[in-house]
Amino acid sequence: MKLYKQGDYKLFRFKYLSVFAYKESMGGGNGETKTINNEDWQYASPKKTWEDFLNRDCSH
Repeated sequence: MKLYKQGDYKLFRFKYLSVFAYKESMGGGNGETKTINNEDWQYASPKKTWEDFLNRDCSH
């Protein structure tokens, strides 16, 4: 599975754009993309994985 997100580094938030899921284990077989039509932003919680991603990406 692949998740595509958009991050807002000034307000430390993100939203999902799309997800790509494989039909078989270990990324095998054909995949399917689903676009997520959600305009709502989610705020990264302290000491969670998303906070780590935003911190890493914001530093570049």
